[in-house]
Amino acid sequence: MKRVTTESGSVYEIDGDRIRRLPDPRVKRNIMRADGEWKTLLQPMADPRVGEPLTLILEPLVAYGPDGYGNTHGGPTMRFTTPVTSVEDTA
Repeated sequence: MKRVTTESGSVYEIDGDRIRRLPDPRVKRNIMRADGEWKTLLQPMADPRVGEPLTLILEPLVAYGPDGYGNTHGGPTMRFTTPVTSVEDTA
């Protein structure tokens, strides 16, 4: 498993074809839908590299609630992160 931190301070754990964004302890509510829950990556991800952003193609997140536009159905979710600042092997 890998733990990846980005410039914005977000921390992700990656375990094979699963990923989760850890909730930020500095805020009292989740910033993004389903923070802390494991999601399935629908497309293999390149190995995280310091200085490069992550591109994530995830299972549809509408299963966890409406998106910011109120949509309750849809296809895969794509997220882009700020550049990676550290990558740790945690396994």
